[in-house]
Amino acid sequence: MGLFLQMLMVLVMMASLQGWLPLCCLGEERIALLQLKDALHYPNGTSLPSWIKGHAHCCDWESIICSSSTGRVTALVLDSTRNQELGDWYLNASLFLPFQELDALYLSDNLIAGWVKNKDSYELLRLSNLEHLDLRYNCFDNSCRTYAASR
Repeated sequence: MGLFLQMLMVLVMMASLQGWLPLCCLGEERIALLQLKDALHYPNGTSLPSWIKGHAHCCDWESIICSSSTGRVTALVLDSTRNQELGDWYLNASLFLPFQELDALYLSDNLIAGWVKNKDSYELLRLSNLEHLDLRYNCFDNSCRTYAASR
């Protein structure tokens, strides 16, 4: 009976501390964020300095909003993140697929010129929770357009 009570106390303490401890984002989302950072930086960008490989709490990183209950990424606010001197950016939409609870994606003013071959914008349709997509002030197919969408 003593061991049962000890284990019960540990479980109660863990449950009560969960509200006090900051949530970490999921490992797959942290990896995807770092891949996204690399894509934004290519070939030599310096944006998003708080996105550090060894920092497990990616919900604390700039430009990221996470669910307080699940710790999953719910919004990415990446407006004007890509250094304009790097030139056009061809977006790999599949980079966003690990974010299963993503409901808002802001990518305006990043010199997005199109999509990586075989990874077109239709990949974004697989994000079932995505309600807000902002692609304004980019230059798809060499023609600057204003485009923002909401479901």
